[in-house]
Parts: sequence; structure tokens; C-alpha cells
Amino acid sequence: MRDATWHDALLDKFEVQITAVVSARLQGEPEAVGDLVQKTFDTAWAKRYKVPDDPLPWLYKTAKYHLNNYYRWSCRRRPELSGHEVLEAAIMRHLSNSGSVEHGIDLRRALAKLTPAQCELLMMAYVDELSRAQIAEILGISSAAGRQRLQNVRLKIRQILGNDYLKQDHGDERERGR
Repeated sequence: MRDATWHDALLDKFEVQITAVVSARLQGEPEAVGDLVQKTFDTAWAKRYKVPDDPLPWLYKTAKYHLNNYYRWSCRRRPELSGHEVLEAAIMRHLSNSGSVEHGIDLRRALAKLTPAQCELLMMAYVDELSRAQIAEILGISSAAGRQRLQNVRLKIRQILGNDYLKQDHGDERERGR
């Protein structure tokens, strides 16, 4: 039954994760984070019978819709990565090398050459740490297509940098365990 207890459990289980997603994209605007997270869970309550049994991808998409509305409402163009530093730090944790300052500078240069959609894909994988299946569900594509898109972005970064920056198997162990 989707009652107040269900909603409280949903909030308890996913509030921190959804807050992290919104925070990573609204750096420098902490006052808006709480409002957008609240709107996300208000929407979950209003549409509680449409929320699937695995609610994380649905909550993620809903938060993204509220973020997009916020960007439109505030009449400003969304920054290319709006969490560039967060993305860099997350990817640096997954580098196959030492992650030195030089690597960070190279990575920043490579990220600047990616499209916003490619950067968002990396945000989902490395910052939000969503599984490949969850990313595919959010994007409305098959799991195989989601894995392929992420592999293509990692390949593009390696081509730009001329070395093996991102591990091929990021997240695969996590996915097998689910």
C-alpha cells in the first residue's frame, strides 16, 4: 500500500542520494537544493501509484525534470557541467594511474571537449554511481546500449588524452553483485 509510511520509507532510503544528485548540479546554490529535493519527493507522493518498485531511476529522472524547470525558471543557461570539479574528482578516483595534478589538468582539458550529454553520462556513472541498468533506464535505452555509450565516452577521453585514463571495468563488479 502506498501510504504515508511508504513515502516516509522512500524518503529515508533515497533522500541522501537524491540530495547528492541535485547538489552536484547546483554547486553554489545550496538554498535551491532542499527545495528541489522536496519537490522530487512531493512528486513521488502525488504520483505514488506510478512509482516503480525500483524507485531510484524514477526519482533521479524526476529530480532532473525539476532541475531543468529550475534552470528555465531562473532564466539562465545551464553550465556545461555545473559540477565540473565534482566530476573531475569522481573520475580521478577511478583513474588507472596515480591521479596526479598533471592528470587532473589533462582530464579537465578532455572533459571540455565532451558534449553536455556525454558529461551527464559520466556524472551518472562516476558521481551518482548509478548502475549501468539504472543509467539505461533513465536514458530510455537498453542496458547494452547504456554500457556501449559509457564505453564510447571513456574511449573518447582516452583518445583525447592519448593514454588509458579510465578503467574499462568501472562498475561492472558492482553490477554483477546486484
